[in-house]
Amino acid sequence: MPLIRRDAPAPSADRDAPVAGTVPSLTAEASEDRRAAARQLVVTAETRDATAIALFHENDAHVLQALFTALVRSSNSTSVEIALELLRSDDARLRTGALDALKAMTAHVLPHMAQLLSDADTDVRILACDLARAQPPEAIVDLLGPVLETDGDGNVCGAAIEVMADVATPEHVPLLLRCAERFPADPFLAFSARTAAQRIGARNGKP
Repeated sequence: MPLIRRDAPAPSADRDAPVAGTVPSLTAEASEDRRAAARQLVVTAETRDATAIALFHENDAHVLQALFTALVRSSNSTSVEIALELLRSDDARLRTGALDALKAMTAHVLPHMAQLLSDADTDVRILACDLARAQPPEAIVDLLGPVLETDGDGNVCGAAIEVMADVATPEHVPLLLRCAERFPADPFLAFSARTAAQRIGARNGKP
């Protein structure tokens, strides 16, 4: 996707003030200049391509942090789309940054959760289980219940069990145990389900 160069915005009295509807110079040679541009960035449909390209190619950790902060500060559907793309990156920094950003944009992410949890990529489904932590408890149960019932990967189910252990009630314990029973060759999953059941019981005053 080609980067369309545009003139940088005129200097502002407050260099951290957002400049809506513009594409700041995110490709400047000096990292300080790129960071200043990222701190001014408002993520919109107009700035989407420039933002995504900057994130994919940025090597400076401080600039990268400023770009992810811009996603969260803008907190809209475009920000979420960019972060979702980064979840598939081979770069661990980008995956981690995207996951943290998405957790901070809970309401905008919820409509995408079911699709993420059924993604063909196992790694994406595991990340989606972690992402579900940021949702309200009742939403977590609704989202991860189908994963426990039907997902065919033990690692994904293990990630779902770990999250459910923090929010589920005793009525959900049979679901956790049934999930582990679907993987008889994975003793760790059975251990995780039993441990989760104990935590749920302890939290709800059950022996």
